[in-house]
Amino acid sequence: MGEKGFGVFKNVSGTVVTAGYPAVLDTTATLIDGNRVTKPSTAALSLVIGILSSPAALAVDDYGKFQTYGYNQSAFVTNNTSVAVAAGDILVTVDAQWYMARSAAGTGTSGLIMAAEAFATGTTPAAANKKVFIRAL
Repeated sequence: MGEKGFGVFKNVSGTVVTAGYPAVLDTTATLIDGNRVTKPSTAALSLVIGILSSPAALAVDDYGKFQTYGYNQSAFVTNNTSVAVAAGDILVTVDAQWYMARSAAGTGTSGLIMAAEAFATGTTPAAANKKVFIRAL
């Protein structure tokens, strides 16, 4: 099963967060305390803290358990129309979305979350729960 790490964070995104969704630290508040998380945005894509583990649906202003390290078998990832996701690819959060996508080659992005299984291309990209390895400690 392997080692896993978790943290408890408050959902301030304004919407319900579903288990398997990635979240980022909230930097819009006057009081940035490192405890508030929200939906990924362009300004905070690299501030990913992990994947919601429980509850299955985290209400606004409630606290939930996010996995910050280790193997996760059910993270929300999208595929692409031209490039498949391969195990070992770096995954990045996507602006205004609750899923991750394959990092384009040469972006210089460091890997906080890596694909742990392949995800074929699709005529119409769609997000689905996939296996990943998280190291967002």
